[in-house]
Amino acid sequence: RESIFKNSPVVSRMRKEIDIIIHSAASITFDEPLDYALKLNAMGSYNLLQFANTCKKDVIFVHVSTCYVNSNQPKGTVVPEKVIAAVKDRDPLEFCRLIISKIEKRKVAIDNIMNDEEKKKAMDQHKQFVTKLSEKYKTIYGFPNTYTLSKNIAETILTQHSGKTKLAIVRPAIVTGAAKEPMPGWIENISGAASVITLLGNGMLTTLHGDINVVGDIVPSDYTCNTILLAVFEVAMKNVPLRVYHSGSSYRNSITWGKFLQKGERYFEAHEPSTALKKKSSFKMVRNPSIFATRFFLHYTLLAKAYTACSNTLHSKKHIGIAKNLQKLDRKMNSVAAAFSHFALTDWFFKDDHTHDILYKLSPEEQEIFFTDISEIEWNTYLNVFFEGIARFVFKETPKNADLFDMLKERDNRSESIGTVRSGFIGQDINYVLSKKSRFWSNKTSQEMIKLVMQSKNVRAAMRVEAGARSVTLSQVEADALEICNRMFSNPRMSYVKTAGWVMRKAWKRMYKGILVDDNEVTRLKGLLENRAINGPLVFIPTHRSYIDFIILSFIFFAYNFPLPQIAGGEDFLSMWGFRHFFRHSGAFFVRSNFQDDGLYRAILREYIHQLLMDGCPLQFFVEGTRSRGGKTLHPKTDILSIITSSYLIKRVNNLTIVPVHIGYEKVIEGEAYQSELVSADRRFDHTLPNIRKTKNVILNKFGDIRVKFAEPIFMKDYTEQFIEEKEKGRTTASDTKNSDSRAIVKKYPTFDPYNNIIHEQELVQNLAYTITSSLNKCSIIMPTAILATVLLQFRSGIGMEELSTHMLWMKNQIVNRNFGIHWSEGMSTSRVLDHSLDVMRDTVTRSNNLVVPNVHKFGGRDDNVYMNLSCYRNQLIHVFLYEAICCISYRANVGRGNYSSVSISSLIHTALELQNMLKDEYLVNEFDAYVTIQKMIERQIFKYADSNVEHVPFEERKVYVPKSNEDSRKMYFLCCSMLFPMMDTFFFTVATLCKYLLNRQASKSFLITYVQKHIKSSYYHRQIRYFESCSTEAINSSILTLIRMKVIEAVRSPLSMEHEPILLTPNEHQNRENLFLDEDLLMTSSNAEHHASNKVSLKDQSSWFPGFFSKKGKKKSKNVKQEYQYDFMITISKDYNSMEKILKIATRLSRFRNTPSKHSTSRINDVAKSK
Repeated sequence: RESIFKNSPVVSRMRKEIDIIIHSAASITFDEPLDYALKLNAMGSYNLLQFANTCKKDVIFVHVSTCYVNSNQPKGTVVPEKVIAAVKDRDPLEFCRLIISKIEKRKVAIDNIMNDEEKKKAMDQHKQFVTKLSEKYKTIYGFPNTYTLSKNIAETILTQHSGKTKLAIVRPAIVTGAAKEPMPGWIENISGAASVITLLGNGMLTTLHGDINVVGDIVPSDYTCNTILLAVFEVAMKNVPLRVYHSGSSYRNSITWGKFLQKGERYFEAHEPSTALKKKSSFKMVRNPSIFATRFFLHYTLLAKAYTACSNTLHSKKHIGIAKNLQKLDRKMNSVAAAFSHFALTDWFFKDDHTHDILYKLSPEEQEIFFTDISEIEWNTYLNVFFEGIARFVFKETPKNADLFDMLKERDNRSESIGTVRSGFIGQDINYVLSKKSRFWSNKTSQEMIKLVMQSKNVRAAMRVEAGARSVTLSQVEADALEICNRMFSNPRMSYVKTAGWVMRKAWKRMYKGILVDDNEVTRLKGLLENRAINGPLVFIPTHRSYIDFIILSFIFFAYNFPLPQIAGGEDFLSMWGFRHFFRHSGAFFVRSNFQDDGLYRAILREYIHQLLMDGCPLQFFVEGTRSRGGKTLHPKTDILSIITSSYLIKRVNNLTIVPVHIGYEKVIEGEAYQSELVSADRRFDHTLPNIRKTKNVILNKFGDIRVKFAEPIFMKDYTEQFIEEKEKGRTTASDTKNSDSRAIVKKYPTFDPYNNIIHEQELVQNLAYTITSSLNKCSIIMPTAILATVLLQFRSGIGMEELSTHMLWMKNQIVNRNFGIHWSEGMSTSRVLDHSLDVMRDTVTRSNNLVVPNVHKFGGRDDNVYMNLSCYRNQLIHVFLYEAICCISYRANVGRGNYSSVSISSLIHTALELQNMLKDEYLVNEFDAYVTIQKMIERQIFKYADSNVEHVPFEERKVYVPKSNEDSRKMYFLCCSMLFPMMDTFFFTVATLCKYLLNRQASKSFLITYVQKHIKSSYYHRQIRYFESCSTEAINSSILTLIRMKVIEAVRSPLSMEHEPILLTPNEHQNRENLFLDEDLLMTSSNAEHHASNKVSLKDQSSWFPGFFSKKGKKKSKNVKQEYQYDFMITISKDYNSMEKILKIATRLSRFRNTPSKHSTSRINDVAKSK
């Protein structure tokens, strides 16, 4: 108003002393009435400028405008930093006065009306008049709203009437939260992009009218503030009449609305505000106006109208109130969509040369203070800061920062996605895959690679050796080698990859909630790929829990336009007709499970892998060798790893970068199949591919999230040099000298040279393999379903929802305190995580009223296999507590069940090392250090010193106990013990079964597993043990391997010859075979066995006795290719005194470690062993 500048003591002082005026006052409401917008934005600026002209000093006047004063320009215009007047047909100042005067006269006339009804009618007509007048001039001058029109007129007026005042105009684009100052993410008001993100975050916003490919010109508020300050500085230093400064991102560092809104949606999915709607619809930005109108009507208008009609019919005050809120929401969403649409459908590029030039005239120190260079912003990082600011300052919550990126919601600039449904359900993903530029790095065709491998010196030498060994011509061996190559090599074709990308994207969208990766890890990975000349080719080694592991990395690399890896797969895939071609053309090559005895095959595989690495191709293989049915990380296999590392050791590549990758599943698609395999009493061969068919309705099920975590890379050159250095000092990198794993050779060599010594090379590879598996465990992300399963296995009879929620939160904190990652956002409440986990595990867990129980009662019967499934979930986190569990079980073995007395640390360590040795074949315990673990448990108060004054007592002589009064200590103690109790039962019954029935007899290992499993199941159903999961075939197999390693039993490798190996029974045992827990078809009397032995019957004849024995793998593939057999071990248990003594010692130890030690079972073992 002009009146505020009338003479007064304050105004007079201002006229004398003011040097700088920064004018940022304005109405930023887009749809203000035209007269009001012109009063505030145009005339208000003019009045303040007139005051500046009357000041004694030469005032610097900085007017804060907006980049969108030129939003009447065509789409794609590069807007210069100068004033472009829109009102040219008349004087803009007179235009403002005319409009304001015209509307003021109508208002005065309305105020003089005395009749209320007429006055109300006149007010309505006046509103319509002002609306039409606003629309008229918006249309004439081409502006989307009265805000941008009034700001354009204001700039023109200021330019024409600046007088002696030094004028600068700063035009910010869409201002968002601060990047740095006063604090990251700081935001004061909700407008523009912030209002859209706020509505998106709480679930109210489901659709917008816009184009995801249009540039969203956003700029942090502190960047704009610095631009204003620099404008003051430059105008003061230079005697120029007018300067315009743009503060935006479109010209130098643009970001599309698609990426901006996608990141916002993803962030608030991971950090859901407590005020968010419980059931949210997916967000879409729609370019087509008709589709947008339809979608908006269905989501807002129809709901409001329908609820209003129902509430009016019911005459319910509560529902009428809700209806009014829905109507209010409908109007609000309509207002937001209307205001936003023009800027989301049209983009301009605002040159910022003035802003850029002035910054780089400053000193480096000043540049750090007055940061305005928008090109330095990394959008992924800044957007997380901005969204965290929304959560902190708008929703009043404190979320944890997250950089997770959902691959299933990733959109490309050419794809129709968050902003469009233009291409429809199918077209969206077709556009997506067509826009990708990922490729295979090797340009060699399959035939070129075959020629290269066949002509290599190593393969030629292997051919000559093979020809001599088989006494055949070299040409015959060449034919065999060619067939091996054709069977093994990949034949990549991008057309197949794009087809696979489309199919997988469609399927996984239905199956999974999200496939999440960390943007920071991907950025690091991109750097490794770009520096491959120094770091060497990349080798990715993922965990192996599911068949999805084979293709998920390729899917991620395809999405990020990274080079696609060549994948080592098993020959099992070749039996999948149709799929084998699909996999081969998608970059997979197929390797036998056993090839160590075939020199020619190994030479071809070695040369092929070396050629791929020399071409710089990324490789992917699974160091575990096979899928882990039990959920835990398996011991590594070194066959392919040794071939890969040899490429560096013989200097065919200058380096290798090994990247362990943990792939975590909330639920694996093969869960039902794994459950059947682990409890199957007749599982003999590893028919894993057919078992996936047991998972019913895979595509229709929901399997939760997949979390992909890239661990820190291992550089082969650095690792080898470090390993050599430490070996020469008499140490290994894999374990401490006090508790080194027997797998790691710790002999001190005079000169350790893996480059030239094959034994040293094997040791290097072995330690590298365990370093990789250790890295896989350390970088693992624990899923909430694993926590839920762990709690339920402690409360098998059921647990209330509130108590379950408390236990899960407690366990989450324990995992976080041990520095392990967890797929549980700080922004998500425990109840939401629990509800989601229960939904994912709905086949395994049931919720009745307020009680959650394992779903063992199905269809009127009992299915204890559910416990096996829960155990697989729990095994996903067992490595987090494994070392503490060993110490807890050891403590319990020393003090006894239910006792909390003290025990010396030396005794505890001795027992723990004994238990570690028993568990080596089941768990990765090679890095277990009893000293360090006990110290950490004392720090965490799981153990407590028995004496208060222990400073002068040697550590091993101190005594510790579990403080029963401490609830957290007691809970952790029970939790750790419960994790290992099932394995203790498995080991005990394996020993008991072997000792009771198989002394001085021979049987195959696979048969023994079947036999032990039946024994355990029978004991469970007779309530002699508590844990059904003790009958796991993986656990029994590990127990047998441990006994072989301890030399209690002997094993000889031999090809499988029958479906079930016979067990020799005495006539007395044959009469009492019903007590042996064996099926009738597994028994064979001594006389029958002798009859079979005396009659030399061919394998062909034996196959009629044992139908189904001959595996498809056992059939000859070709007359030129060696037959691949399935191998097993024939187990013999000696009856010499030493073996008996070992069995008795092991049985006695195991009885101490078990939760339900059976004195009767132990005494039977003792009696039988002594009598034998």
